[in-house]
Amino acid sequence: MSDERKGKSQLIEELAQLRRRVVQFEQLEIQYKRDEEALRAAAFIDELTGLYNRKGFLTLGQQQINIGNRTKHQVLLLFMDLDNLKIINDSFGHATGDLALVDFAGILKRTFRESDVISRWGGDEFVVVALANENGSADMLAGRLEEAIMLHNLHQERPYKLSLGLGVAVCDTEHTCDISELLHRADEAMYRAKANKLI
Repeated sequence: MSDERKGKSQLIEELAQLRRRVVQFEQLEIQYKRDEEALRAAAFIDELTGLYNRKGFLTLGQQQINIGNRTKHQVLLLFMDLDNLKIINDSFGHATGDLALVDFAGILKRTFRESDVISRWGGDEFVVVALANENGSADMLAGRLEEAIMLHNLHQERPYKLSLGLGVAVCDTEHTCDISELLHRADEAMYRAKANKLI
């Protein structure tokens, strides 16, 4: 084989190797982006329930409130506390307590819209931000949630019954609100409701 042919053959092989490396690099880049997205999603998701965690809620909930402020929609923030989780854990074990949390998360997903921001705030506390519409006033949403819990308790064979304390804060169309203010007001309303239950 002449030197010229050897040179061409070597050049073709080097180009082929370079193409293979480019393809490998592109595949690594795609995998890196997938991994990065998965990590970013994990940073916002509660591992047990699949709902947003506190960080996810603060970020996405504020975005939802900003939309309400801009479009002059009433914004509702519901703060919920699952009753008797400690008793469930102590009586039936933490796996059953986790099941109660997962059950309640499922009820929230079925009760609220995809556009609503639903979160496990921490422990046995859950929060939801929703833009109100003709089908979404605070009383209607609370009523739908209570009905969903009642149906769950009727149809699921669990050694416990789900119940909750609920507080709602409303940001009306005349004012702008932020998430910290609404969380504080809804949390206070929930504790008042729980105290009234005990009377």
